[in-house]
Amino acid sequence: MAIDQATSVQAYLIIMAKKFPNDKAVGNCVLPFYDNCILSLHTALDEVVGNEPQSAITDAQAAGQEIYNCDKAIQNDKPSFDPIAVYVRNNETFFLRVMAVSAILHMT
Repeated sequence: MAIDQATSVQAYLIIMAKKFPNDKAVGNCVLPFYDNCILSLHTALDEVVGNEPQSAITDAQAAGQEIYNCDKAIQNDKPSFDPIAVYVRNNETFFLRVMAVSAILHMT
């Protein structure tokens, strides 16, 4: 679920980046922040399957840092659009990332 949500948020951010090309923070959220987030979540999933829970936790936590980086970039950039939708989507993704870490911890 976290991977699907992060991918959905990235798709939304791509649309926003096209609509507001001068808002650099949105572009940074797309690449590298959400690219890194999605990669970290995929890696965490692979590590769960490979029975490496500690590495999976580390990668899932790294995904959360990328979401935080996106939020901070948007806050610092003062975009030309109302960023509440981005914040809400980031929070949803962050919550699912927390749930993923909790699930991995429960498995160990």
